[in-house]
Amino acid sequence: VRSNRWVTVRPRTISESEKDCALMTLNERAGEQCAFRVLPRYRFNHEGDPVGRHDQLLLQSPALRMYVHVSLARRGQLARREVNLSHDASRWQFRVFSDASFGDDVFKGGDNIRLFH
Repeated sequence: VRSNRWVTVRPRTISESEKDCALMTLNERAGEQCAFRVLPRYRFNHEGDPVGRHDQLLLQSPALRMYVHVSLARRGQLARREVNLSHDASRWQFRVFSDASFGDDVFKGGDNIRLFH
């Protein structure tokens, strides 16, 4: 499903599945709440290191210092999950769907990104 919207944090709205998390929604306009910082999951990787295809990452909201988190399905719910913002980090792994040549531009830990859905 392609929505043509930006993944956005709503810091003053509580998540539906976990009451200690902030809600994330899709928004037509990209703003300050759409930025996420890519951090290495493991301590042997550092900010500024190139991100490899199989590296595990954390996504942090620079404004709130909270992490993009996936809630677990509760009993009685059919594999329903919610992506929200939490103090607990979930690990992420980006997948390459097509090869591209960007010259010397490399995706690095510590870079800020925006996610388009």
